[in-house]
Amino acid sequence: MSIRELSLLLSAVAPEFASVPKDTLKIFLRLVEPMISKNKFGKLYEQALVYLIAHRLQMSGYGQTEDGGGGLTGGISTKDKIHWVYLYKTSVT
Repeated sequence: MSIRELSLLLSAVAPEFASVPKDTLKIFLRLVEPMISKNKFGKLYEQALVYLIAHRLQMSGYGQTEDGGGGLTGGISTKDKIHWVYLYKTSVT
């Protein structure tokens, strides 16, 4: 996956990370790629990468709002989306 593709997908599923520098995205991509199996995720491999990167970015303090809160509010957590994709091999929106 190219950094451009990652940036576009990340902006779609987690817009709070749209301003993360490209160099930072490269680092996170390199860190998580070995953790996600192309064989197990199949056609959902890129989606799993994006959700794991979003989770790692959030846990590293990126995507914080001015009031100190996280960018992800309500709904299904990124961690839950990753588990859903892995267990059921289907997309989560």
